[in-house]
Amino acid sequence: MSDPLDRIFSRPEPLAPPQGHFDTISRRAKGRKMRQAGVVCAAFVLVAGVGTAGAAVLHNRANSGDATALATNPSSPRPQTFSEKSATPRATDSGLQKPVGSAKLPTGFKPYSVTTVAATTYVLGDSTNCGGKKCTVMVRKEGPGQPWRTVPGPQAPTAAATAAPEQTEQDTVREVRFATQLHGFAYGGGLYSTHNGGASWHKQPVGGTVLDLAIKDGTAYALVGQCDSGTCSQVAMWSSATRQDDWQQVSGVPAGSGSGELSFGRGGVALVGKQVYAFRDGAWKAAAAPCDSDQPRSIAASAAASRLFAICPSGDAGAGNASYTTVYSDDSGRSWQQQKASALRLSNAPQTTFTSASSTVLLVGDADPSIGEPRLQVSRDGGDTFHTVAGGLPDRTGGWRYVGAIDAQSLVALPAQADGNLFTSSDAGEDWSATDLSGP
Repeated sequence: MSDPLDRIFSRPEPLAPPQGHFDTISRRAKGRKMRQAGVVCAAFVLVAGVGTAGAAVLHNRANSGDATALATNPSSPRPQTFSEKSATPRATDSGLQKPVGSAKLPTGFKPYSVTTVAATTYVLGDSTNCGGKKCTVMVRKEGPGQPWRTVPGPQAPTAAATAAPEQTEQDTVREVRFATQLHGFAYGGGLYSTHNGGASWHKQPVGGTVLDLAIKDGTAYALVGQCDSGTCSQVAMWSSATRQDDWQQVSGVPAGSGSGELSFGRGGVALVGKQVYAFRDGAWKAAAAPCDSDQPRSIAASAAASRLFAICPSGDAGAGNASYTTVYSDDSGRSWQQQKASALRLSNAPQTTFTSASSTVLLVGDADPSIGEPRLQVSRDGGDTFHTVAGGLPDRTGGWRYVGAIDAQSLVALPAQADGNLFTSSDAGEDWSATDLSGP
């Protein structure tokens, strides 16, 4: 049976050419060869006549940008490489020099986080491959029809399954994000980077709990807080080029107390403390407050549209749950519009997952082991109404840890109580399939 993930990245078969099309191409090609042969002969006579003057012309063309000269001229810019200190191989981002890791899935693998870039999917989790003890490990699938490969994870334990980001233990990891097939980050109670596709990882000195991390245009942004007993102070935004480890605090984004959340699609939105920021014109700008009297519960940038979303409390609290409404912005956070008073009810769970596949498709869920089987909810009208997801996505005790949108149609989801399954949808969440990654 094929991997359901292949449907997300499968490409359509090209249409067959009209009858006789290749014969026409062949006749045209023969004609071009005869014409090119005449041009070459004429050029040979011309070069022989000009002698050294021809060599001078070729040299001048090379100095003005010839590709061969740029590769050999000592004064030309050289391709960027990385020092041995960062343990990064000299490889291009178009792909790994050779597959890294074993083609065998790790024993008892339980996925915690998933990310996709350039048709390559990375899943971070833990297994019992380490002498019967749990250890952090990662698996990678490079595209349709390719096998899953086991890749080393950071030398750090995974965080508790249903713990909120603010409750993550020091130096643990709970999420993974990749910018290219080479450059990626694992984070949670600490921050770890790889620049060789996961073959090795290096801890980054950001000095706090990494509440969230997202990548845009070759730059990684991280929200780092000083957290204790589930509350965080001094939540600051840090950034680094994804190709190197040079983390600095982002100017123009003051630190704040509260939550930290990042989301990129075609646009970008961040929650830093209690202030919402929007990413526009290549920089973070303070946005208008999306909620009337409180900070949003969660934020999301549409994967396939420029619209930004936020979930705002509506004040109707019940026993163990509360009512919320969605708001959206089509002008990069300068103003927000409220949807209808939808019956979106969420538990008082410490962790919420929220994604926007398009300007109309939203998914939201809880991760709360105390309320049985919280379900993933979907809206197909921009947040006016929400309904329980059906079509093959089962109820899961403890709820849902993560749901993400690769594009307007392709979705991935992970249950809070990791059981070895990765769930995927290729039709905007109408139907779901499970991929078992638990290994032998």
